[in-house]
Amino acid sequence: MACHNLTRLWLGDYFMTYPEIYMEDDVKQHLALPEDFEEGPGFPIPLHKDTDAKPDGFALLEGKYLSARWPGDVHRFAADFVNLLASATANKV
Repeated sequence: MACHNLTRLWLGDYFMTYPEIYMEDDVKQHLALPEDFEEGPGFPIPLHKDTDAKPDGFALLEGKYLSARWPGDVHRFAADFVNLLASATANKV
């Protein structure tokens, strides 16, 4: 939240990870095809944060890499991360 508040003077009430480039544009540069980018629900702006009781945010698992869009997706990210750890632990037994 502190980073968001620090950028408000320049960006208004818009959340950006890096002030020089939109995260979507940065990610698309590294994909084989820009069409491979998955926007997730609530695009372009998620309307609500997920909760512990209702983790309906957006997270993407690609192999062993797990990513979420913004801090409002933290509960979905956490639930998927716990499942990822559990499956990794189960595979080592």
